[in-house]
Order: sequence, then structure tokens, then C-alpha cells
Amino acid sequence: MGNPSRNVLVTGATSGIGLSVTKELAATGFDLIATARTADKAEALGTLLAQLGLKARVLICDFEKADQLARLVDQVFEIWPSGPWALINNAGFGAPGAVEDVSTELAQRQLITNVLAPAQLIRAFVPSMRAQGTGRIVNISSIQGRISSPFMGWYSASKYALEALSDALRGEVREFGIEVILVEPSGFASSIWSNALPLLPENAHTGPYRKAYSGAEKLIGSKFPEPTPVAKIVRTALETTSPKARYLVGKGTRAIPFLRVLPERMLDQVMLINLGLMKAPLVLGIILSRTKRLRKSFRKR
Repeated sequence: MGNPSRNVLVTGATSGIGLSVTKELAATGFDLIATARTADKAEALGTLLAQLGLKARVLICDFEKADQLARLVDQVFEIWPSGPWALINNAGFGAPGAVEDVSTELAQRQLITNVLAPAQLIRAFVPSMRAQGTGRIVNISSIQGRISSPFMGWYSASKYALEALSDALRGEVREFGIEVILVEPSGFASSIWSNALPLLPENAHTGPYRKAYSGAEKLIGSKFPEPTPVAKIVRTALETTSPKARYLVGKGTRAIPFLRVLPERMLDQVMLINLGLMKAPLVLGIILSRTKRLRKSFRKR
């Protein structure tokens, strides 16, 4: 039967963070179930893991389809009658764009995949974790769940919601030996953003936001680092006795706590400056410079 405390379900495991997490955990002795959205992706993942000498059961689940999600839960309990010890909610969907440009359909898809589907898995597996007297729920969020930036409003809304649910859940299940952990990465290599390019609005090159969309295309097309650090953080969150409630990971994340205390108008300016849509006013430039020096002084302590 193996050790139930090593049973881990990883969603969205075929690329980016999910794939990196799957490889990291499989290489360190966890018993894994990994999900893929389609049969082709499931086969490709199984082949890749076999080539690497790693093992994981791969199940098919499109998280936008309620029947497939319910079937996944049934399959997990068929494999592990006592349920998973850990749930890694990683599967995600992103559609960038101005709030007025993102269609209702795309907004709903983000909320279903990034919030409602993870919540359904949580509802399904918390009772079995409670029966075991132990468990870990790791929700892969984003720095966009802490700081919302222009043209990422709907994606940020989904991640803010995931963080709010995680904060509530953490207090609800702690007495049962279940830990709830948020992992908040910055930019890492992932197909979520390359897949997002075709979802930009039809008027992306001619409409009122064309300058921003042009910049977004360049950003999405740029090279991001491999998500290995995120995978190692997830492993830490599973292996440590007392995991943190939140793990920020990646370039620029040290600035998040400082940005959150800026006045809203100033934070708006910082976001626009980072997007190349505004030049930094002299006063703001001085403040940002001092903030950088302050962060460096804290790191030296």
C-alpha cells in the first residue's frame, strides 16, 4: 500500500510549474497522481517521465468540465482509498486584456479553472484528510494574487479569490492537522502565457489599448526562467514540519510587501511604469530608489 503520507495529487502537470513540481516530487519518493487536460498530453507526460526514470500515474481531466472533475475524484479514491495526503492545485488558465476587452466566456473560464475547480477538489478531499488527521493543500497562486496590474484584471481576480479562500480554509482546517499553503511565483516559463497570445482581443493592434497589447506580446514572447525554484518550494512546503502560510518565489517578489503599503495612486503609477506606459515622475523615482536601498539593507541583516 505504501506510505499514505507520500500520496500527492498534482493538477496541471504537463508543462511549466506543474511539470517541474511533478518531476521534483517524483524524484524524491512521493507517490504521485498527475493530471493532464487531454489524452495526447497525458501520453506525452507519461513518456517523458518514463524517459527520466520517474513514476507517476497520469489521469485526464479538463478542469472546465464538471463531469471530468467528478470523475477525477472518483479515480483518485479508487487508487488511494484513504485519499491523497497532499493536494497541489496548480492547473491554471490566463487570458490577459483590459477588463472591458475580456469576454464573459474567458472571464468565466479563468474563474472556473483557477478558483472553482480547486475549491471542488478541496471539498472532495478535506474529509479524507481530516479522517487521516493530517494533510497538505498547496494552492499555486501568483504575485498577481497580491498586486493586481493593468490588463491582468480577470486573472488577478481569480488569484485574489484563490488567496481569500486559502486564508479562510487555513483557519478552518488547522485543528484537524491539515495545513494550507499558498505559493506565489513571479514570472516563470509556462505554456499558460504562450497559450494566452491567441486570446488577446481582436482589436489588440488597432483599439485604444494597442500600445499596452504590443508590450504584452513582447513580454509573453520573452524568455522566462525555468520554474525549478517553485518546485523546490512546493517540496519544502510538503516536507517541513511547520510550513509557512505563504511562499513568495521568483525575481521581484521581495518588493511585494513594500508595494502593498504604497498609496493606491502611487502603486498605479508603478504598475504603469513597469508596463512601459508611463515615465517615472521625479518624486516617485526617488521613492523607488530609496525602497530598493531599504530592501538591500534588510537582506544584509
